[in-house]
Amino acid sequence: GETLKEAHGSWSNGPTSYAIEWQRCDPSGENCATQGGGNEYPLTAADLGHTIRIVETASNAGGAGEPSTSAPTARVVAAAPVNTAPPTISGHLVQNETLTEAHGSWTNEPSSYGYQWERCSGAGTECKPISGATEQTYVLTAADVGRRLVVTETASNAGGDSKPQASLPTAAVEPPFPVNTAPPTISE
Repeated sequence: GETLKEAHGSWSNGPTSYAIEWQRCDPSGENCATQGGGNEYPLTAADLGHTIRIVETASNAGGAGEPSTSAPTARVVAAAPVNTAPPTISGHLVQNETLTEAHGSWTNEPSSYGYQWERCSGAGTECKPISGATEQTYVLTAADVGRRLVVTETASNAGGDSKPQASLPTAAVEPPFPVNTAPPTISE
């Protein structure tokens, strides 16, 4: 998705024009094949794992000089993921229950994800990270009752980490349901 730009080399004898050839090479910078010309080269999925180099030929009224070849680039990697839909949260919003995060939608094929659960005000604002809550699931605690939660997801691939993307806030967390500890009795 990025575009490479060519900068002319240094030439003697006043060149008046330049011929540019972009080449896709193997990871070691060898076995190159011409991909086109011009001052810019937009990287595509076909370039992933390859290196790119430029062959430049300068010309003037006396003719063309010998071609000059740039050093190859580093291997082309995928761009970092970009979010197209936020993550979601499922589960019962009751103390001691488990919430589960479902991945958002991402471009550029993420290979791993990071999570941070956050506790928000009852209005779903003023969210703050919950210490140690960095897994895809989260067990609700007494501190969550009356509060809303969000989870922030970061997607990663060989190109790097995405910008964190937060889910929508949940509804307010409820206290646990009453649990019977002794059956009712009948009196006369």
